[in-house]
Amino acid sequence: MKETEGVSLRDSLNSVFRRLYILKIVLVVLPASTLLACYLISPVFETKAKILVTAKDERTGLLLTSPQAAGSAHVNLNVEELDLNSAMEIFVSLDLWTSLVSKLGLEFFESRDKPGMLKRLKSQLSDWTGEFFGSDKESEKTMTADEKARERARSLLAGCKVVPVPKSKVLEVNFRYGDAAKAQQILTTVLDLYLPYHLEVYSLPEAKDFFAGLGNQYKRQFEEADKRLAEFKGTWQIAFPEKQKESLISQIGLVRDALVDIHAGIKQYQTMLDMFGRDVVPTGQLVMVGGNSRESTVITVLASQLLRARQSKLEVQEKFDRDSRNYRDAEAMVNDLKIEFKQTLESELATLEAKKSALEASLQQKQRDLGQLEEKAQEAERMALEATIAKERYLQYVTKAEEAGLDTSKQGRQIGNVRVVSKPYLPESPVFPKKSLFLAAAFVLAFPLGFGIIMIANFLDHTFDTPHEVESITGYKVLASFRKLPGSNPKLR
Repeated sequence: MKETEGVSLRDSLNSVFRRLYILKIVLVVLPASTLLACYLISPVFETKAKILVTAKDERTGLLLTSPQAAGSAHVNLNVEELDLNSAMEIFVSLDLWTSLVSKLGLEFFESRDKPGMLKRLKSQLSDWTGEFFGSDKESEKTMTADEKARERARSLLAGCKVVPVPKSKVLEVNFRYGDAAKAQQILTTVLDLYLPYHLEVYSLPEAKDFFAGLGNQYKRQFEEADKRLAEFKGTWQIAFPEKQKESLISQIGLVRDALVDIHAGIKQYQTMLDMFGRDVVPTGQLVMVGGNSRESTVITVLASQLLRARQSKLEVQEKFDRDSRNYRDAEAMVNDLKIEFKQTLESELATLEAKKSALEASLQQKQRDLGQLEEKAQEAERMALEATIAKERYLQYVTKAEEAGLDTSKQGRQIGNVRVVSKPYLPESPVFPKKSLFLAAAFVLAFPLGFGIIMIANFLDHTFDTPHEVESITGYKVLASFRKLPGSNPKLR
């Protein structure tokens, strides 16, 4: 029985199974290296807390007024978006977190427990490069305690995030740090400091300056956004986008109508030239193209003259011989009119072709201008929206500053109340790295990676796996094949 030529499925699977050890190595090395990297990376723990912003409370202020006035006073129970934004801004204030660092002490943050191997290697590498190239540690030694506290406060603020809970009066505080116990302690301490600091901001005369500073900040943003909008409109000549769009659309329509007339005229003159080539004088009413009545009249007059000349030639041909002078004069007149008529048609056709090219170029340019105008108009609308939002924020904080100035003069009045409704908890596991998730992902990824390496190794392997390959390459028949014997030495002959 003749053996089947080529490589069979069994041979392909055999080449894969011979290198199955590669898959086993990948299944072990990749998860192990992933797990090792997770242990080397410094863990990050996250703790959370929630703050409730309550309504404006004026009951203490009512106690200072007469009973008649207190009975008719209005108590505002609404929490506005501005109140939530103000509470968030106060919580992420650099002064508040600087006071936190001062209370806990710099030693509390400098002595971190169980730093990751990569963190220690990075620190050691930084020390070595600092000794060789020069570092900022000398400048750090000259910094005062207040400056160090503010730098530490900035680094802590990078791990703090305050977001409002949708459709509620609650602010959620997320804080991340490299140590679970310290993360809980830091957030607990800053919440303890936040409550009196919030009252201090609203109760002292500095509250007006605080809101005025935020108002000036948004005022600068509004002025910069308004300036960018004006420069953008001036650069792209955008004044009234809708009217400009209508004007461009109208111009595009006029150009298209003109192109229709031009196409009709070109077709008309090409038909006349075809008829003239067949020695047929075109007759009929010409369509006026682009208001060019002069050329239409000239062509009509030439056609009439040519018809009369041909008629006169026929009459002369009946009375005189072809060699007579009258016949030659009539024939010469017909030929001259033919040449003039043809040149006029070709000249008018060339003029229309040139007009067609100019109108098509104008149409493309106006279409590009319309597309650019729509794009830039949308960009201008976006910039105008940014300017409007900055202006509204500016006006809100101006109003808030005025309210703070008025409230400062009233004793015992509290503008806004905040209360901690969910205290920070001790994180049980780090949010990064997630060892179980990374290990599972590495294990899943190991299968396609291992098979990919096997396929590449098989592709790069130039040895013979079957007798058929030897026969196909050498052209000789293989009489017998022997498997490699266990313990055999290939150097022995």
